[in-house]
Amino acid sequence: MKTKILFVEDDVVLRNNYVEILELFDFTVIPAEDGEEAMEILQKQDIDVIVSDIRMPRMNGLLFLKNVRAEEKWANLPFILLSAHAENTDYENGIKSGANEYLTKPIRGKDLVNAIQNVIAEVQ
Repeated sequence: MKTKILFVEDDVVLRNNYVEILELFDFTVIPAEDGEEAMEILQKQDIDVIVSDIRMPRMNGLLFLKNVRAEEKWANLPFILLSAHAENTDYENGIKSGANEYLTKPIRGKDLVNAIQNVIAEVQ
């Protein structure tokens, strides 16, 4: 069975590009434009991995992560944060917030795929 990824990114061009790349690597990808939409999707579908941008309207990635971790059924769901910010404090805040991985944009497709495979392996 294919790994199902919830990919959350408000930039439609980036979102479509990453969805296309991930589908080439045989993942099933469900796109969302912000944390609010992503929460609605999580309520309706089983997801294996979440990849989420941090800076988004309505509900940003850190608040989305906090909401995901607050639900017992998603407490261990692999979660990767994406950000254009590469400061050590940004990375530390993301990991302390409960993310399994923090990647800095722009991200090469293969690096994203490797990160997804690594966080899946960690929880198995």
